Formats: sequence, structure tokens, C-alpha cells
Amino acid sequence: MAEKRKKWPGLSLKEKGLTVKERKLFYAELDRKNLTNFRIVTIATFTMAVFFIFFDAYLNFDKNTQNAVNIVRFVFVGGILLPFIIYSFSKKTKVISQLILIVNILAYGVFLFVLSLLSSGYPQAVAHYIVAFYLINIALYLLFGIRQLFAYFISTVFLIAINYIYQMIGFAEDVAVNQTDLNVWFVLVTIVGALAGKHNENLLEQSFIAKLEIKRVNESKYRLFSMVSHDLKNMISVQYTISDCLREQTSQTQSVEIIRMIDLLYRSANDVVDVFEDLMTWIKTQMNAITPKFTLVNLPCFTETILTQMQPFAQSKLVKLKSEQMAEESRETDANILGLLLRNIIGNAIKFSNPKGEVIIRCRVSKTHLEYEVNDTGQGMTEEKVAGLFQMENFQSSKGTSGERGTGLGLLLSKELLSFIDGNIQVFSEFGKGTRVVISIPLRH
Repeated sequence: MAEKRKKWPGLSLKEKGLTVKERKLFYAELDRKNLTNFRIVTIATFTMAVFFIFFDAYLNFDKNTQNAVNIVRFVFVGGILLPFIIYSFSKKTKVISQLILIVNILAYGVFLFVLSLLSSGYPQAVAHYIVAFYLINIALYLLFGIRQLFAYFISTVFLIAINYIYQMIGFAEDVAVNQTDLNVWFVLVTIVGALAGKHNENLLEQSFIAKLEIKRVNESKYRLFSMVSHDLKNMISVQYTISDCLREQTSQTQSVEIIRMIDLLYRSANDVVDVFEDLMTWIKTQMNAITPKFTLVNLPCFTETILTQMQPFAQSKLVKLKSEQMAEESRETDANILGLLLRNIIGNAIKFSNPKGEVIIRCRVSKTHLEYEVNDTGQGMTEEKVAGLFQMENFQSSKGTSGERGTGLGLLLSKELLSFIDGNIQVFSEFGKGTRVVISIPLRH
């Protein structure tokens, strides 16, 4: 479908270096725009049709004309417009949005034409119907986004209809505009509308290409970061491994100062690893390099796995990890993103907990949402600090209760990750008493 569409007038995406996949993305964007326009124009047409119903009530039609006009209104509004409005919000509508747009405009033209014939004895009514022809002809180019050739064809049909009404009804003496002026104005409106419509289409194309260029630059940056980070990660891992081995092999014969320095080296290497992983995850979120992959996850087993991974850190600070028992539930979610979130939030809770403190993890599942709650009995935060947690300009690194360092990106990173799966995060804290973090994720059905 996209390869056929590239032949439309003014769309030379292939010549501008866009791949087949990128051209398909552009036409998908165009389809979304057409669908939005279809909904707007359908509702606007319905509003105009209803307006004519109330407007015509003041024209004192004779009984036969009134009955005939009412029948036409009923058929058009009830049989065409209302089904269009309902169908416009169907998932399948986007596929044939352009065809429906054409049918919609032609149906409205027929409606106005029939009303004009039925109201031939009422020049004021017919004049307003012709004005409606003008308005819908402008919308044809400004909003519809259909092929120019189709637009020209429909405009020609409208012009023929207007001239036919003029000739058949013969009410030129009752209005200020003669037939020649009417034709000239209609052609001018069509030309201006076509130019404006083409301009809008070019703006859409330019906007898409600009976004595409930004995406390409970000992808190049991400590839560079990935290569550099791979080398850095290897160097950091070596430092961490060596310090860990030295730490395990320390003996009582070594001086207290050497043991202290080895332990300091280990902690420093561990902090660097944590900071590095946080920064790389944050870079991925900024470059939209994270793609959600939803799978069926056994929540109790998943939660226990996360707690097992966090247990060494908790034990090093004498912090107790607890999870409240939950029913055996399996739900569809992104295990990788959820795992990053929980490790981040639980790690923060442990970091800011005092020795012999407690971190409690609760998991709840409703019909619509999956909710995790992490409570700690740590040092807590003031209201001012909670208010600035998710503001980039306010973030700063804070040391943990044992002097642990970090990037300060923890909760900000969690919020960024949640945006990929339409979730949200809430933080409740009281200084000196602890913090409660709640993440909520919509369930997929």
C-alpha cells in the first residue's frame, strides 16, 4: 500500500532518501491524521446539519416542503451521519479513513443539493446551502488530506451542482451575487484551498522528516554509547572483581589500614557499577531505546527472585527484607522493566534504611492494575524534597545511611521507565520515619 501511495502528487519521499520502512511510517502518520480529520469533519458536518434543522424552522416552509425537508434530514442525520460518527471510533476505521472521508463529503453534498431543490421557492435557504457548499469545499483541502485529484473531482461536482441549482431555480434577482461571480469565487476558493492543503501536507512531511533525522542522530549516539559503555563496563568489572577477591582473602595478619583500604576499594567499585548501570538505563530512556515486551509473569515467583537478588545488599546493612504473601497470580507485563523498577526502588529503600531496619514489599492485583508498594523504616524525606523528586533541575545525589553514593537518578529513572508501560509512581514520606513508594501499572487484557 505504501509503495503505491508514494506516487501521490508532492510526495517524493523515496527521492529524499527514506527507506521503505520509513515511508510506511510516514503514511501511517498520514493515516492517523486522516482519521482525526475524519472524526472532526464528521462531527462538524453533523453540527451543521443540525444547525440547518433549527435555521430552516424560521423560514416558514409550506407544509409539503417542510415534510419533504424533514424526511431528507432524518435520512441524512440518522442513516448516514450517526453511523459515520460511531464507526469513526472503530479500530478498523484507519484502514479506510480516506475512502470514508470521500463518501462523507459526497453524502453531505447530495444532502445540500436535495435540500436546495426542495427549497427552490425559498431563495434565502438556498443561498445558505450554497454557502455551506463553499465551506465544505474549503475543508476538502484544508482538513481531509485526500488525493488532490479526488479533491479536484469533488470540487468540480460541487460547482456543477451549484450552477444547476442556479439555472433550475432561477433566483438570481433575489441575491446580490450573480452566477458568474459565484463561479469565480468558487474557483478562487478551490485554488486557495488546494494551495493551503498542499502546504499543510508539506508541513506534515517536513515535520516527519525532522523527527526522523532526530531519531537517526539518537540511534547513532546510542550505538556510540553502547560501544563505549561495553569497554567501560569490562574495565569496571575487572576492578570490582579484583577488589572483591582481595576483600575475601584478607586475613587477620594484615594491618587494619590495609583491610580498611581494600574494603573502601570494594565499596567504591560497587558504587561505580551501580552508577554506571543507572546512567546507561537513563540514557536508554532518553533515546527511546527501550521497547516494552509483554509476557505472562508469575508474580509471586518474580517478586521472590527480585528479593533474592537484593538480599546480599540488605544483609550487608543488616536490613531485613519482607514480602507479604499474595495469591498465585500470573499477569502480562514487561518483566525486564518491572525488574529494573523494583531493584531500583528496593535498592533505594535499603540504601536509606538504618541497620536492623526493615523493608516490606507488597504486591496487589486488581481487575485493571498491578500495584507494588515498597515501605522502609529509614530516614525519610521532608515534604519539600518529596515535591522535587521528579524534577530534573532539582535532583541531587544523596549518601545512604552507610555512606553509599549514587547518581541521584533513582526515582526519576523509575518514572521514566514507567512511562514506557503507561504506569505511574507515588512517593509518601515523613522525615525520620520512613518512605512508602507505590508503583501502579495498567494490566493488558
